[in-house]
Amino acid sequence: MSNNAFETHGIDHLSPSFINSWVSTPWAAIGKLAGLKSSGGPAAYRGLSAEAGLELALQTGNLEAGIFKAQSKFDEFVHGNPAGDKERATLPKYVENAYTVYEGLGEPEQYQQKIVFEHEDLPIPFVGYIDFIYKGQIRDLKTVARNMYSRGPSIAHCRQLAVYGFAYPEYDLWLDYVTPREAISHRVANKEAHQATVMKIIYGLEKFLSLSTDTQELASILTPDTDDWKFNNGIRDQADDIWPDVLI
Repeated sequence: MSNNAFETHGIDHLSPSFINSWVSTPWAAIGKLAGLKSSGGPAAYRGLSAEAGLELALQTGNLEAGIFKAQSKFDEFVHGNPAGDKERATLPKYVENAYTVYEGLGEPEQYQQKIVFEHEDLPIPFVGYIDFIYKGQIRDLKTVARNMYSRGPSIAHCRQLAVYGFAYPEYDLWLDYVTPREAISHRVANKEAHQATVMKIIYGLEKFLSLSTDTQELASILTPDTDDWKFNNGIRDQADDIWPDVLI
């Protein structure tokens, strides 16, 4: 067997989403490695659709075209599922409010830029996708149903951008939170401190992965939160494969 704990469990890169999942819901992160499948909900599709619409609006200077693009993209995701009707109805406001922030920044240098960064202290690279890159700025769009970040950004989101900051060390990191009513932007402060936390998290993950070469055994060590939306978004029906003794 490999002495690379990540490779042993089929991990060939580290993404911000996996890192944050390991922090917030370790049972879900390891369960996914063990083969559990979950599905995205309308809120996740809302964000992807709004980004696609905003990109087109910025490229063409046509907000209405961007809104149409966002709604068309959303329809591709939900395939007419009525559960997505509310999210689809609010998409125009999300795109419009995001456009008020990004219009004044000019044309981005890159959209949805993939990064692959080899950190000298890790056996596998960081991989991520940056929403928008401007001269000296990395910006990430977050669509949220209500404003929970007026006083400051999410720490998990800061960690996400800190990963991007490894690849762009001289760039400022910005989080743009958009609701159907407003847009609020925060510059990520203490980038180096967030990066140090990211590395600490990864070292802890590596140590946990080293406990066993059997991914399913690792998942069974953890206990899922059966009240968590992730558990009820497709995982519940698969739970007996890993957690047969968990009361659900």
